[in-house]
Amino acid sequence: MALRNKELRNRECSKKIAHRYIVNFIDGVSEKEQSKIVKQFGGRVLKKFRTPAFDRFAVVHIDDAQVEQLLAHKLVESIDQDIEAGSPSSNEVETWGHATAQLYNFWNAGYTGAGVKVAIIDTGVSPHPDLPTPLSTWNVVTDSTDVTDVNPSNHGHGTCSAGIIAARSNGSFVKGVAFDSNIHVINCYFQKAGDTQRSYTNISYTTDALQYAATLDVDVVLCNVQLIAGSASMQAACDILEAKGVPILAAAGNFADQNGDITKDTVYYPGHYEKVVAVGAVQKSSSFPYLKRASYKL
Repeated sequence: MALRNKELRNRECSKKIAHRYIVNFIDGVSEKEQSKIVKQFGGRVLKKFRTPAFDRFAVVHIDDAQVEQLLAHKLVESIDQDIEAGSPSSNEVETWGHATAQLYNFWNAGYTGAGVKVAIIDTGVSPHPDLPTPLSTWNVVTDSTDVTDVNPSNHGHGTCSAGIIAARSNGSFVKGVAFDSNIHVINCYFQKAGDTQRSYTNISYTTDALQYAATLDVDVVLCNVQLIAGSASMQAACDILEAKGVPILAAAGNFADQNGDITKDTVYYPGHYEKVVAVGAVQKSSSFPYLKRASYKL
């Protein structure tokens, strides 16, 4: 079969993870057969996704020189090289953002998040007296319920995000934008040995987190991941949530074109997908309209 009819994506990405790929088999190939095929080319299956809709995907470790031969196999549809992303930057919540978003108008009209369930895909959430007890927790990296925030900045990016959403209206700390809402916490980040400054994720962990969110009873999903490329598996996870009527909000990336070209598409994945709402940050400006697009260099 000609390779030009198949796709081997992300090989040119600067953040690619050597020897780690997500293989998309054709429908109907069993898990045992997938493992057997991968072994034929000197590889091994690292991870299978947890829901039947993702049976055709396998995260594999295989020598980079052998991956094109695996792609040529008649039972393989496409292959995406896994890529890495660092956690978004975390800054202390500033109350000027409440006024900028005109949140007081929504609260006065009764929109406080009551009854709303939000799945937060991030670096985890550490216990905090201003946060509600999560409805559920899951860590896709360790396959456990331990979602202690792995991000070293401030209280952690995921904990900060949970506060922005659901910090209680209790006269202490900062009030969340939907202070009566409840949260499910899904961690898809990890720390590298010897690196105490950042936490990291990749396509396969993000995909696992999104498809796990699709198994929950939630009203909205927040995915704080900024990947420079996507994959067939991650697109499928977003499609499942969209088909259930669950909107996905994702980090835009906040990396504006360094040459100042405001027309250039710099939105990262999964926020880049058509069915995902990409959310970016703004910074205060000294000139009208007193806000400007935030940009943080990689």
